[in-house]
Amino acid sequence: MVELARILAGPWMGQILADLGADVVKVESPEGDDTRHWGPPFVEGADGEALDAAYFHSCNRGKRSIIADLRTQQGQQVVRALAKAVRHPDRELQGRRTRYLVSGRVPRRMGNAHPNIVPYQVFAVRDGYVIIAVDNDAQFARLSAYLGQPELATDRRFATNAARVEHRSELVSLLSTELVRRAREEVLRALETSGIPAGPINNVAEAFAEPQVEHRGMRLQLPCPYARDGVVPGIRTPIRFSLAELLTTRPAPALGEHSAEILGELGLGASGGGTEAPQ
Repeated sequence: MVELARILAGPWMGQILADLGADVVKVESPEGDDTRHWGPPFVEGADGEALDAAYFHSCNRGKRSIIADLRTQQGQQVVRALAKAVRHPDRELQGRRTRYLVSGRVPRRMGNAHPNIVPYQVFAVRDGYVIIAVDNDAQFARLSAYLGQPELATDRRFATNAARVEHRSELVSLLSTELVRRAREEVLRALETSGIPAGPINNVAEAFAEPQVEHRGMRLQLPCPYARDGVVPGIRTPIRFSLAELLTTRPAPALGEHSAEILGELGLGASGGGTEAPQ
């Protein structure tokens, strides 16, 4: 796969494909992807020098890097040769807002709240935040009972989801008043026992400490000979197969690290035309 992308969206897709086993060739200008410089923090080199930014490493794992200056004829030749070496299926991406097509109303911003289900949003608790996702009337009845207000389940304003959507602000205010008095872990245990979908809003440290995150091996330590301690940290693509593993052994490449290698594979010369890594 040839990646003619920079910053985030394109590189992120390229990283996923690299994790799935694709040979991803990242084509960069002599200056490199902008995100190599988007720090601090920067990965620290063996001698304490600042290498590429953590941002760059977060979405460029597993690729090979080649410099091709598209302002030069040789750089353009390199990209054409790369394009001939791969074939891309045509894809058409169409996005439709079905709610708009059905209702004729333009959706408005709602933060973390669900536009069609209530209560289904983030709530403040005494020591943090949780998200509660009530999918049906039975779950709402159990939530109301836990909060000491079982009458809410039979109140005509809240008895059905359609009614709860209509009276969203009133209901959210009532629930918020009760939830903010309770500790996060108490709320989560009670809701799990009651079969009500809910989860914590974690900070980054808490997210990495989650048992499921640890079990799935989401934190990576990628071998990198030019980094301090010989490793660069990373985050695993959250895909698991029963009979195969992702390829997550190669860190993000240094700028132009594989130029000579790739040019050799293409049968092109390795000098001139802006394909050399800066010294």
